Amino acid sequence: LKFPWSFCRLRTISTIHTFVMTFPAVPLSASNMAGPLLSRPPSAGHQRINGLKLFHSAGSSIQLLMVAIVSRCASILAASAMPFATSRVVCGLALGDTRETILAVARTFQISACIFVCTALGGCFARLFVEGEAAKLRIKCWRSVFKQDIGWFDNHSADSLPATVEADISAISAFIGEGVCTLIASAVSIPLCYGLALFRGKEIVFIMTLAVPFTVVGGIVIKSAMSHVLCETQGWYTHAGHIAMESIRGIRTVMSCGGEAGTLARYQDAVREAERRGVRSAAQVGFGVGYNFATQMISMALAIACAGRLRQQGVRSWWTDKLYNGSDALCCFQLFMLSGIAWTMLFRCLGQLDEARAAGARLLRIIENKPAIEQDSEEPHGTLLESVSSVELKNVVFSYPSCPEVRVLNGVSLWIDGGQSVAIVGCAGSGQSAIVSLLQRFYDPDAGRVLINSHDLKTFNLRHLRTKLGMITQDPVLFSGTVDQNILYSHPNATEDELRTVSSLAQLDFVDNLPHGFATQVGEGGVQLTHGNKQLITLARVLLRKPLILLDGGPSHADAECPVQDMLAKLNGYLARNKITTISVTSYAPTMQKSDVIFVMKDGMVVEHGSHAELVNRDDYYALYSADSRELLVHHSPSSNSLVNSAKDRKAPSLSDKVIAVEKARGAILQKSYKVPVMRFASIAGKSIYWMVPGFLFTAAFAAKAPVAGLCLMYGISEIFAPPSLVGHEMESVIKTCHILAAAAFVCGFLQSAFMGIVRESITGRLREATFARYLRVPACYHEDPGHAPNKLLFALSTYTFRAALHFVSSQYYVEAASSVVVGLIIGAYFSWKMTLWMVLITPLIAFGQWIRTKATRLGSQMNAEPLSKLEHIVCDSISKMKTIRAEGAEGDVLKKIEAKVRVVQGRGIWASSVSGVNAGFGDSLSYFVMGICLFAAPLIAQRTYHGWSDVLTAITVVMMGVMGASGSLNFVSDSGRNVVACHDLFNLLDEKVSVRADEGAKPDGEEIGCIEFDNVVFRYSTTEFWVLNGVSFTVEVGNSVGLVGQLGSGKSTIFSLIQRFYTPAAGKIVVGTARIPLDSLDIKWWRSKIGVVTKEPVLFDLTVRENILYGLTSHSKPWFERCQKMCNLDFVPRLRNGLDTFVGPAGTHITMSQRQRVALCRAMVRDPAILLLDEATAVSEPGQEEQKLQSALENATEGRTSFQTPHRLSSVERCDLILVLHRGEIVQLGTHSELQGVAGFYAKLLSRRK
Repeated sequence: LKFPWSFCRLRTISTIHTFVMTFPAVPLSASNMAGPLLSRPPSAGHQRINGLKLFHSAGSSIQLLMVAIVSRCASILAASAMPFATSRVVCGLALGDTRETILAVARTFQISACIFVCTALGGCFARLFVEGEAAKLRIKCWRSVFKQDIGWFDNHSADSLPATVEADISAISAFIGEGVCTLIASAVSIPLCYGLALFRGKEIVFIMTLAVPFTVVGGIVIKSAMSHVLCETQGWYTHAGHIAMESIRGIRTVMSCGGEAGTLARYQDAVREAERRGVRSAAQVGFGVGYNFATQMISMALAIACAGRLRQQGVRSWWTDKLYNGSDALCCFQLFMLSGIAWTMLFRCLGQLDEARAAGARLLRIIENKPAIEQDSEEPHGTLLESVSSVELKNVVFSYPSCPEVRVLNGVSLWIDGGQSVAIVGCAGSGQSAIVSLLQRFYDPDAGRVLINSHDLKTFNLRHLRTKLGMITQDPVLFSGTVDQNILYSHPNATEDELRTVSSLAQLDFVDNLPHGFATQVGEGGVQLTHGNKQLITLARVLLRKPLILLDGGPSHADAECPVQDMLAKLNGYLARNKITTISVTSYAPTMQKSDVIFVMKDGMVVEHGSHAELVNRDDYYALYSADSRELLVHHSPSSNSLVNSAKDRKAPSLSDKVIAVEKARGAILQKSYKVPVMRFASIAGKSIYWMVPGFLFTAAFAAKAPVAGLCLMYGISEIFAPPSLVGHEMESVIKTCHILAAAAFVCGFLQSAFMGIVRESITGRLREATFARYLRVPACYHEDPGHAPNKLLFALSTYTFRAALHFVSSQYYVEAASSVVVGLIIGAYFSWKMTLWMVLITPLIAFGQWIRTKATRLGSQMNAEPLSKLEHIVCDSISKMKTIRAEGAEGDVLKKIEAKVRVVQGRGIWASSVSGVNAGFGDSLSYFVMGICLFAAPLIAQRTYHGWSDVLTAITVVMMGVMGASGSLNFVSDSGRNVVACHDLFNLLDEKVSVRADEGAKPDGEEIGCIEFDNVVFRYSTTEFWVLNGVSFTVEVGNSVGLVGQLGSGKSTIFSLIQRFYTPAAGKIVVGTARIPLDSLDIKWWRSKIGVVTKEPVLFDLTVRENILYGLTSHSKPWFERCQKMCNLDFVPRLRNGLDTFVGPAGTHITMSQRQRVALCRAMVRDPAILLLDEATAVSEPGQEEQKLQSALENATEGRTSFQTPHRLSSVERCDLILVLHRGEIVQLGTHSELQGVAGFYAKLLSRRK
């Protein structure tokens, strides 16, 4: 009987409950460290567009929306007629009028059919309209994006832009379809339902309206308090996630400094603070849900009391001209609740409108933005470049648009003759790459001019200009297709001879070994090839582009099986014969030597220029020429090099359809087969598990509210049907029962949410602590496994732990559902067991209808998830390669791919619209249809049994409300499958068999441990098949300084790792100290406390300078601490805002690289280490005063200590007591600088090349 009211009321509660219950998940999900939340400009949220502009491109498709709006309004009108039909049924049953009852029941079936048709049509046509508009918006937006200049992309991240645009399109789509229909239908429904309620019983409506202000004001206050606590919770979870992120990414530093305990303590403090706020948030959620239900119960009590008093006083209804009875009260209450729901939907739609207007403003800025450098249309205009006789920069001043306050070029002037080979060299940030970008006209200079053939670059046809410029970068970009298609890209008319010529020049010999030669597919982004092979293909592609080639560090990273020197020599001969101008940004010595002209840049200015012979004796050029000696010593063998390149240079392929399908299949299997270890959760929760007992009790009590409320309502309705003289005997008890139920529901709702929140937050926190503690205790090799990449570990730490805890406490919803159904059945059976039995057979269809409704809501997003993911991947990948795409003129091809994916998304959406519309209509109408069946059976059962009409209707009401309450509860466990997969993957990660470090072993404090001996040490990484160290033996005495020299991959860093015991040798042994103590017998934490490490890229944490220096220490000496500061030249610290207590920022970004290096050195020295490991400690410092300070600090630090260092400059090891020259994992030379320089070998060869 009361289904329309119960459905609406429970739907409101379910909506609010869903809204507030998802809030605790926000900070947990937001702490996922795989990536940040969508970033938007701060001012974007304050700008709005006119709502009508959201439909300006609709065209004739607006007719679809009109049909959807009319259908939705018709559905609302049909729903507003349902209270009159149900009240007629009640009146007919109460008066014994069977004919009236049957006619009223027939009317309910008619209304159900109308709702089905109208809802289905509205859903279908609204979705069709939305998909068409979303496709237009996506195409228009991405077309505009790919017309922007490169400066625009500097201010828009490739990672965030696609997701931000898609989120804005989703916000607009949510409003212009379903949102508009609901908005207009709600605007129609509010005056209609409220007006009809006033006509049916204005006194009752006025009384119920008195409770509205309490509901509104209470809801606002509660929401405000919840938002404040949730923001605090999110902040603490984000802080904990930040600690985990920087610790996992700098795990070697954490281990070498012994900072595991301190880092874990910091993480635990943040997590437990978030737990406390999470429990407060859960309690506030329960308070809000309980308060909402209590106000509704009071409103119902007021309606019953008012209707009873009116009947008692003999007041006649204006609608029926009869005395007020229960049907009038029932009809008024239903219409009033429908108008309340319409108000809720109206405000929700207005919120969607506000979001859509803001999203529209953001997208409109993209669409209407006019680039500073207009991309040429297909119509050729401007000068066409055919040959290059000169290239000139005149007093060029330039700053990147993303950082206008930093001047990159400061009055640069240079002249290049056509056909010359030019090298532009300088320290990082001197402006070399900016010159290359200006020549491609990715940017325009702020002042000065860029000229080719004495013509300003702005006068050339931009598209044609870029087809004549060849570009090779350090990160080459290939397109999907074959090898020859990539070479002939933008030059499809090149002849076969030209293809073979450039392939020979670029030394593409490896192509002959590919499965199909030049017809071999390179894969998305060239993932089938190594990094060096991709560069060679790029080189062949640009050789077709005459007459100007730009190389931004390109050849310096080519594969070793194609020697760079030979390739350049052959390339230079070809370029000279064909009068092709080449401009190279390089630090590679052979390229400098063979260049006709060299421009040396410093601080954005050209400080020297001339040939290699003219410049080699000048300070700035010589410092750059001799800066990186490692490149001169590279002599990889073909076999080992291919393995190294395969491991290092290959990029992970994009997630293919096959991988996605396999992952889905795995999830489906786990959901069926995996048994979640409940007892393990109980042991993890500890004492907090006992809170589940009262939590379940109060959950069961709170779930009984719906059938008990139905019982109170039917008692009141039956009482109002009594003769006026008898009304009032039971009315007072009914009203008191409603008040008691309101208070009980309020208390139970508050306590059940608070208790279960304690359990949920406790399990989440304990899981996170256990997971993070394991990350800190496993060996270093664990973190080098690709399966344990930082983003995967952080995702498990943030998301898997939350989902696992949520799955465990989701049993709360099963208890709630069971309690609601059982209480409803018990009460129903007490009043009419036959009607209850009939309901048991029929009412499962209601739950089925709710399930259909939920499925219909999610269907569209699930169907579009995969194509949208592919579309976002294409856009993100294209934006990250925008310079190459723009240089190759590939915007058209990329847009064709994007538009094809957009059409796929639209096609899926059109198919889903019909299915979701029909399902939505079926889900809405089925509930009304089932109610009609039950009401049809009510008079039959009432006539043939001793049960009165009130007993039968009470049974119908309480059972139906119990089933509806259960259905709403079970909606919260709809993601249980995903949570089961999270439990499986998390526990597999925790249970993975790996040797966890044991902090036990010898601690020979009185022993001189500065002596280290390697005895025939053999080692290889678990991810490689070749030996990195092959029989390495050497002895270092206490206080000696050792220099490790060798090519990249020769084993220098591996020796450092073995000394720190990050790995164990496969064979041989390492002994330390004068007593020759085996290294693996020492306490690992104690041993690492005796070692100081300074790496090429120092790792600092988001702490103060003092905390970074003392990282991992439990105690220190103040005099020694101050002495270390002086020793390490920390003279910049007093100039910081708070001195030693100044925060250095994430990864130390608030101080310079040289300052970070000195802080890291001080961190190593404050431990007073016996052994100091310096891994290219001066590599990141710029030549000059900063490098001198750092070099002086290093010399002070190594004095009197055993030290190992790998040099950034060869001069750094000339003073070492021992130099080890490594090649292919073996020591090929050993001795001092004076001993090795006169002996033929690698070391002497290196010295001669430097000279």
